[in-house]
This record gives sequence, C-alpha cells and structure tokens, in this order.
Amino acid sequence: MEARPYLRCLGQPTLLSPLGEPIRFRTKKHLALVVYLAVEARQPHRRDRLAELFWPNVPTPEARHSLATALSILRPRLGPGGIDSSRDHVRLTPGRLDLDLDRLLSGEILGNAVEKPLEIGGFLEGFEIADSGEFTLWKDREQARLLPKIMSAFTLLIDNCRRHGDTRQIDYLAGRMLLLDELCEDAIRARMESLTFAGDRLAALRIYEDWRDKLAHELHAAPSEQLESMAASLRARGWERTPLSEIPATPFDQRRGRAFIGRASEYRILYEAWENVRNHRPGHIMVLGDSGIGKTTIVDRLTTAASLEGAVISRVQCYDLEKDIPYAAVAGLVSGLLSRPEVMGTPPEALAGLARSVPQVRQKFPSLPEAREVQGETARIELTESFQQLLEALTEEIAVVLVVDDFHFADDASLAVLHLLVRRVSGQPIMVILIARPGELAPGGQAARLREANSRLEIRELELLPLSEEGSSELITCLAAAGGVELTPSVRRMLVEAAGGFPMVLELLLQDWRTHGDKALSLALEAMTTELGSGPAHIAAYRQLLNSILKTVDPVTRNVLQLASLLGRRLNDLGMYGLVNLSLGQTMSGLAQLAELRVLRDDARGLEFINELIRAQVYASVPSSVRKALHGAVADRLLANDPLMPLASGLEVAWHCVRAGRQSEAVPHLMRGAKQAMRQGAPHVAERALESALPSLEGIERSEAYLLLIESLQEQGRWRESLDRLALMPTEGQRDALCMSVVLDASARMNLGAAFSAEARERIPDLLAVICESSSESVRVRAARVVAYIALHDWNKQVAQQLLELINTVNADALDEDAKGELALTRGLLLYLAGNTSASRGEVDSMTSDLQRRGTANLVAVQLFVGLGTLQARQGSYELAVGDYQQALKMAIRLGNDTMIATIMGNLSVCLGRLGFYEEQLKVSSSAPQPWGVEFGGFIEIQLAYCQALAHAMRGSWEKTASVIQKLDERACITLPLWVAQAWALWKADLLLLSGNKVGAYESADRAMQLGDFRLLSPGFAGPFARWVGQMGRAGHCLAEAAVCIERLLEDVEQYDALDHGEILCSSLMLDTRSEIAARRGARLAEILLQLPPATIDQLRRLEALP
Repeated sequence: MEARPYLRCLGQPTLLSPLGEPIRFRTKKHLALVVYLAVEARQPHRRDRLAELFWPNVPTPEARHSLATALSILRPRLGPGGIDSSRDHVRLTPGRLDLDLDRLLSGEILGNAVEKPLEIGGFLEGFEIADSGEFTLWKDREQARLLPKIMSAFTLLIDNCRRHGDTRQIDYLAGRMLLLDELCEDAIRARMESLTFAGDRLAALRIYEDWRDKLAHELHAAPSEQLESMAASLRARGWERTPLSEIPATPFDQRRGRAFIGRASEYRILYEAWENVRNHRPGHIMVLGDSGIGKTTIVDRLTTAASLEGAVISRVQCYDLEKDIPYAAVAGLVSGLLSRPEVMGTPPEALAGLARSVPQVRQKFPSLPEAREVQGETARIELTESFQQLLEALTEEIAVVLVVDDFHFADDASLAVLHLLVRRVSGQPIMVILIARPGELAPGGQAARLREANSRLEIRELELLPLSEEGSSELITCLAAAGGVELTPSVRRMLVEAAGGFPMVLELLLQDWRTHGDKALSLALEAMTTELGSGPAHIAAYRQLLNSILKTVDPVTRNVLQLASLLGRRLNDLGMYGLVNLSLGQTMSGLAQLAELRVLRDDARGLEFINELIRAQVYASVPSSVRKALHGAVADRLLANDPLMPLASGLEVAWHCVRAGRQSEAVPHLMRGAKQAMRQGAPHVAERALESALPSLEGIERSEAYLLLIESLQEQGRWRESLDRLALMPTEGQRDALCMSVVLDASARMNLGAAFSAEARERIPDLLAVICESSSESVRVRAARVVAYIALHDWNKQVAQQLLELINTVNADALDEDAKGELALTRGLLLYLAGNTSASRGEVDSMTSDLQRRGTANLVAVQLFVGLGTLQARQGSYELAVGDYQQALKMAIRLGNDTMIATIMGNLSVCLGRLGFYEEQLKVSSSAPQPWGVEFGGFIEIQLAYCQALAHAMRGSWEKTASVIQKLDERACITLPLWVAQAWALWKADLLLLSGNKVGAYESADRAMQLGDFRLLSPGFAGPFARWVGQMGRAGHCLAEAAVCIERLLEDVEQYDALDHGEILCSSLMLDTRSEIAARRGARLAEILLQLPPATIDQLRRLEALP
C-alpha cells in the first residue's frame, strides 16, 4: 500500500509526511483548514462558507483570496490530487489522507506489529484560532461528540498497561483523562491504583476522598460500589475506620517507589491468567524460579491488582520445619479467608469439617456442631469438600486468589488437598498460584508430582529467568537513586556482574557495598588480598538458604562445589578437579547435580555460578588453611604451562598466588594481567585488581601498579579521578614512570572539557620533551598520541608536521602490540590533519583489521574505529560510517568510557542526520552521556546540541530548536578556541535559517566571518563556511571578500570531504553562473550530488545552497 500523509487530531494537531516527518505551516489557519476538511469529509464545502469560517473579519473577496492561497499551500503538502476543488466547492480527495480519528472510531487503539498504539488526547487539544469564533464552536462540538470514544480509548490503554504492570504509564494516562474530565471515575481508579502500587496508599485515599466530595457537590452523585470497595480495602490498613465491616486489607509493597523492571512479559502472563479467572475460565499458575529471582515480588504485584478489583487474597508461606505437620498449608489458606463476611454462607457441616484441622474456624464460630470422626483418605476427601464449599460461598460474590509460597515445603496432605481442589473448582472464579524453587522439587516427592500434573490440571507454568544486563543496570540505578548512593562505573559493573540477574541479590550486594565499601563480599571475592574477610549479617541469611539447598548433597559433590568456588570461571576445566583426587566421572556427576539444584547454570560459555553471592558463600565455607593450599595447587597447575590447559590470564595466576600467600610471585602476573584486561576491554577488572593489590606493594612495583591503575581509570573515561590519583602518586620511581605521569596528566586535561583545554595545550612542550628524551619507546608513542589529539582539537597543522617528523624516530620493533596500535592511531591522526587522507586511511585500515583479528577492544581500538568512521563520512559513505561508529560505540560502552561514548554518539548523530534518519538522530544525540558535568563540554557538547536542534528543525519543531540553541548559547559563555566558536556560529546560522529566522541566521553567519577575518579556521567546516560566504555575497554583503574567499577555498577543494566539496562549488555558483568555468563547476557539482544521500541534498535545498 502506498504511504500517505497522516493527520493527528487527538492532542496537538500535526500533519505528518508519508515518511513520518512533521509538515510545517506558517499559519495555524492552514493546518486548521486541513483538519476541518478531513473531519468533515462527507461532502464538498462551498468556498464562500470556508472563507467565512476561517476569515470572518475581512471582506469576502479578500477572504476568498486567502482561502485560495491556503489551498495552493496545502496541495504540495498533501500530494498530487490530494485536494478536489472546483470554482465553488472544495473537498479532500477520499483515500489520500490517513486520519487518527478513523482509528479511534474503529477501535484500533492498541496497535499491532506494524502500527504503534494510538496517541490519545483531547480533540485539537490547546489549538485555537483567535479570530474565528465559529471554528472554536465547531471544535467544541466535535470534542463533545468524540469525548466518549476518547475516554474509552484511554480506558483501553490503561487496561493494556495493567496487563504489563506499567503503573507509571497508568498514572500518566489517568492524568490525561482527568484533564478532559476531572470527575471521570475510571481515571480516579487508575490514579489510585498507580499510587497504591507505588506504596503511597494515603495519597490514593486522599485523592479518592477529594474526588468523592467534588462528585457529590457538583453532580449529587456517589462513587460506584466497586470503587468504594477499593477505597474501603485501602482504609483497612488503618488510615480511618471504614463503614464496611471486616474488609481485608489490600496488599501492597511497603517500600515506596520500588522499581518494577524487566518483568513486563511475565506479569502479562499472570494478569491474563487473572482475567481468565474473572471470566470463569481456568487461570491457575505455577511460578518457578531460583531464590532471589523475584517470584514473590511479581506475585505480590498481581495480588495487589486483583484485590483492587475486588478479589479476596489468602496467602500462606510454607517452611521446611513444618513439612511434617498435616494440613499446615491448607490451614493457613483457610485462616486467611475467615475474616470475609461471605464465609457466613458456608454450610455449618462444612465449617465443622474444617474446624477439625483448622482450630481458628471454631474460634470464629464457637457454636458449630461437632464433626464426626474420620481418618485416612476419608478425612482428606471431607476436608477438601469442606474447603471447596467455603470457597463456593465466597465466590458467589467475589473472586478468590490462593497463594502458596515455597510450596515445595508444603506438607504432603495439603498438596493432595490442593490437587483435588484444583480439579474440582474448574470454571469457578478461583485462582491458585503455586510458588517454588525448581531445585527444591525433589524427584518423586508430592510437589514434583503436582508439577508433573500441570497440563492435566490446567496449571500454567511460568519460570522467571535472570534479568538481562540492561535490566540489571536499570534496577541498580533505581535502587541507588532511592538510597541516595553514587556508584562509580566500575563498582556498578561489578555489582551487576556479581548479581547474575537476580534482583534480590543485587539489592543485597548494594546494601553490603554501602555498609562495607571495598570489603563488600562482591568485591572482596576477587580482590588481590590474602583473605576474603567476613560477610555481613544479611548476607549470612543467604548462607542459610544455600545450606538448606545443599543439605542433601553428598560429600563428593560438596568437594566439587567447594573447588569450583575457587576456580571461578575456570570451573569447566575438568582436569583441575584432580587436585582433590576427584575422578572425571565424579566431577561430571557432581557438576550435573549442582546444575540440577540450580547452584550452577549452563550458558554459552559453559557452567557458571548462578550469581557471585552463592559462590562467595561456598568459598567462605572452605576452611582458610584448606583454601590456601588449594590456591597454591591451582597456581602451580596454571604456571606449569600444560598444553592441554586453556591459557591462564595474568590476573587469574596473580589471584591464586596472592591467596596462596606467594605475594612476590604474584606481582609480575598482576602487571601482565592488568594490561591484558585493558586490552580485552575490561579496564574495570584491572582497576579492581590493582586497587586491592596496592596496599601490599612497595617501591618501583607500587609506582608501576599506580600508573596502570590510572591508565585503567582513563580507559573508562574517568579523567578527573585519574587527575586526583596523579596528585597522590608516589614520588619514587624511574624517569620513565615520571614521564608517563606527565603524559597521563595531559591526557586527562585534554578530555576534561573546554575549561581544561588550555592547560592541556600548555603541556605540549613537556610532552615533546618526553618524546625526545624518554628511553621507553611505548612512553614516547603515548606522548605523541596525546599531542596529536591536542593538535587535532586546535587544528594545529604546524604541530602535526613537527610531530610526524618526531614519531618517525620511534623504533617500532621495540614496541608491543598495544603500542603499535597507538603508533598507527597517532600517524593516522597526524596524516589526516596534514591533509594526506589516503595515507591516513591506509594506517587506520591496516591496524583495525589487525586489532579485530587479535580481539583487542581497548581505548586505542575504539579511537581507531572512530577514525575509520570519520574517513568513511569524509567520502560521503555515511552508511558505512554509521557501521564503524556503532562498532566503536559497542566497545566504548563495554569500557564504560562516557567521554568516548559522547564523542562517538555526536559523530553518529551527524551521519544519521545526513541520511535523513531524524528521529534516530534525535534519540542518539539526546541520550548521549555528559561526562563534563556542569562545565562546558566544548566541541562535543556543541555537536550533540546541533544534532538535536537539526532533528527538531527538520521535523518542524521550531520552538524546540530555539530552546536547544538558547541553552547552548547560555552554556558556551567561556572563551572557546576560535575554530570551535566559528563552527558553532555556522551551525547556528543553519539552524536559524531552517527555522525561518533569516535575520538571525545572517547575523550568526556574519559573526562566523568576523571570528576568522573572512578565513576558514577549521577545514572540517569548509562547506558551511563557503556556503554562508556565498549566500552573504549573493545578498550583497561583502561581495569582494566573498569572491576572494571562495577562490581561496577552490584552490584546495580536492582536500575537503565530499559534502564540503559540493558546498564550495555551490557557493561559487552563487556568485558566478555565466562563465565557462562556472559551467564546468556545475557539471562537477552534479557528479558530487549523485554520490550524496537524498536527505543531504534536501537539507542543502532547504538551506538555499543549491543553484
């Protein structure tokens, strides 16, 4: 089907092109005319009637002329044939425009795999035509006509959010509904639900009371019975006495604002099961998952929702010590139901039967008859029948949800009753939720047999898996914010990795870290210290849980487990288990049993502990002397260089040596391992190892480790921390160590934003001295790399040429692989700066291929891919550049280097804009980190702001464009390098021109010219500079200077990138279109335009650059 324009009338009206871009109008009346013709499309409209409707205060001829002008503006925007008009009548051609009201009226609200959910709002919300009262009356009539449908659509969207547990969106939609109708009961109910889920019950009740009073005062009406029941259940928590007696309290999370993350799909399954129960269809659920995975949290959320909808909830927690008490679980469920008044409808004989096993029944009803004595299966069957009759009495009015937590600990008698009950209550509004840990479902046990019968009993099994890394990161962000905690990137990553996707474990580890800092269990386990240290009390509770899981494990499996805790990621190396005289068969059997018990899990890399908290508890259970001996044996095996063994990392060898008490032997492996970790894109691992090892190091070893620690911080983009560390660096050390500290200091200042750039430039002489005098070739290369970046930032070709001569004296044969990568990067930068693009491309291409082959993912690799993307963009190959930038972005994210991430996202955003992907451009540029904080971020911040503003401008959002410009102008109040200031003035001129502000655009362009005295200060902006020179010359401003400037640029036109080349030719044609030279330039321009994306050409057209 051919794509058509789309008119949005719900909310702020907007006309979108077939590509989804907003179509701009210079006056509201033109958009209002489109809306009117689209909504009133049933018949043609007389021209004089339309003229009177929209231009009532002007003479008729003038009004008809205004209408004709408006129609001429609308035709190209709606496409050929979009308007059907004659001398007297006008109408929109049927089928040429998609309207959101059509989806609203047809009920297509939620969308599908192709369409997004419909955006709902009031009809033409906030849209007014000041001088057309009749249009306002028409708008109000349509709003009244559509309001029931709009409110129904909001309700449908809220119901959909309920299924996903998205309470924040529920609150937002409820707020939108209340703006349209402040007495809407559905909106108040949704607002109360969202507040209850957030743990703010009192606020929910206050909102209800205020709304109820207003409803009575204005409409003399009362809330529905359902809403009053919801409020009464909330009051039962103790805020005020309720007039309805014995209403059970609504369960809700006591921790206000607790995040619910990463479980939307699982919650939807639960909620749909609950909906089935309400509709008298089977909806029983068995929720499975390891301890700490979030089973209780997600079921609590469902029971809260069900109770708000009028259900009665009875929950029982089963315990291992109560397994031998018959009917303990059933007794707990019955006790939870006795407070309901509907229980009075249960036959006395049934209550008497329950009283035999549940003493609370007789306490509630002391006059019950004595039940006859029965035993064995008869007693079980009679108890089931009595329980069923109790539930039937309840379900005449309400639905019932029975929750059995840790049902693997339930007594066999209760499980048998539940099995029989589930079979008998099919078709009744009764929901049974069973919660268990799969590892505890012992084969052959009653709980395991109940699980095997799931399909026959119509019980759906829902297993919760660990959260993704993204979900875990989002969760720890919410937890840290709620606790007022600031986490360093390395600690954040350590905690996320240690938790293994278990929400409860993540919360425990965060609490542990808040209390114990670096001695927290998640950090202490892999620390380069001789002992683990003691764990806190709340972690000890987790140890008890582990002990209950392992109580049936045989001694051989326990030995496998304890050695696996020492081996960590090497636990799949089966040969290692021979160190404790375990055979291959014993090892494999033990590992299989541990996986079955869910202590280990199998993933793409093999077996691993389900989380590091489990591993730490097992590790701590090994006696200290035994651990020391085992670490020594493992270290010896790793150092033996067995060809059948996987190659050990330096940090792995160092850790085992340290834990074995062989400190001096560990140091060389520590240094080697830290470099390996950084090379492989894991600087946070190197940081943690070096940080924990520093207190035990002295002299030169301490200085070397200290410098590596600072390098690891810089790999992560933590520049200010690295500067602080440098200030505390030990003074003793070799000259090369001191030289390296100079290099690291300059590198940090160069990356700390515009405020520190001058300090970085001041260190160029010191860096050049290091390049000339240092005896370490790798230190010389590192210094050259820093100088190259400073020169690139200032576009200093003189320094670049000087540096090219210096680095030719470096002995490449004396460099390791990391330093060779740095050398290639430095040469590529300098050659690019010197204008030798082909040679630069050769250096970068060769080294990136080599780095990919070796799996290197450090900061140098990131910068090389950035360079490759820049070279692709220079040739106009923006799609290829996007691929290179995305590869660099993945590595930078893995490093956690926010400075590089921001840089890459800025370059990526530019390329996306050139390709016309404005929505994605806006998303990328808006989500980039801001590592510079409150200080100005220099060119990176300018580039990101420009991309945001450009995306807004190309989408027709002029106010947002102006807001971005104003904000950047306010922040860029410091003294910038002249080339950066000129670049922003040129970009700002473009943005203002796209927004229709020609006067402001020319003023900004004139400032750009004055900054350089009509000279280009950065070759990267040759195109915009030339374009504005040409436009100003064409407009009669400084024509002579413009001509000279353009000719100067044309002399070196081949050194600029494809787009700049085209813009320079455009500018020359602005000033000269008749000469023979102009004809040749026009032909060359046509060739270049064929190489550029259509969106880029469209931008040039809108910028009035094309001849």
